[in-house]
Formats: sequence, C-alpha cells, structure tokens
Amino acid sequence: MVAVAVPDASLCAKVSPNATFLTYGRATALLRSRCFVSIAYNTRDAALCDRLPRAGSFPHVIDHYDSVEGCAKNVAIYRRPGFDSGGLTYGFMPFAHASDFADALRDIGYASEAVSRAATPKERE
Repeated sequence: MVAVAVPDASLCAKVSPNATFLTYGRATALLRSRCFVSIAYNTRDAALCDRLPRAGSFPHVIDHYDSVEGCAKNVAIYRRPGFDSGGLTYGFMPFAHASDFADALRDIGYASEAVSRAATPKERE
C-alpha cells in the first residue's frame, strides 16, 4: 500500500515474488506484480512492466492485467494523447477500520501483542 501511495517501485521489489492475494473477483493474483502494475498504470511508466512475469509463465499471472505484455499494452493506452482516466487511480484499498487491519494480521499469523500495537492509532503529540 505504501509503495503505491508514494509511488516507490523499489518497495514493490521487497515483496516476495510468491506472495498472493484475492482480487475483488476472487481470483488469486501476485501481490508483487500488482504493486508494480499499479504504479506503472498511475505513472504511465511502461519500464515498470518489465519487472513482471511473462503471460502464462507463472501461476496466478492474470495475463491481460499483470503480465509484461498486458501491462505494456494498458500503459500504452493510458499514454495516448487525450486519454482521460477520470481521476481513476490503481492500487490497494486502505482498511476501513483498524479492527479490519488487526483481523488481517491475525489471519497471517502475527502474535496478539504485535496486532494490538499495529492496530492502535498513535496519539498526536
């Protein structure tokens, strides 16, 4: 989420190439690839597409979206003169509530103490 918000593709590179998530359509997708794709689409930087797997080369690559070929094709569309995204940006949705974040941390195995610290907003000084 931070990598896309900043945008900083070097942070995407720190995500395991095997890490996955479920898309809104309930398909399994590669988290690292989606990070690069989101930044590539938002910044119209086709060079970031080169960091993605080729279509059909790895489980969970959604060919038309987060493969080298799909990404490059979409970025080319976004770079067309007069293209208007209507303010649409790509990326991950923030958690609606701190408790949702805590639930996600528990689901992936974080200890209760770490979950409590991460899900409790700090007081402003």
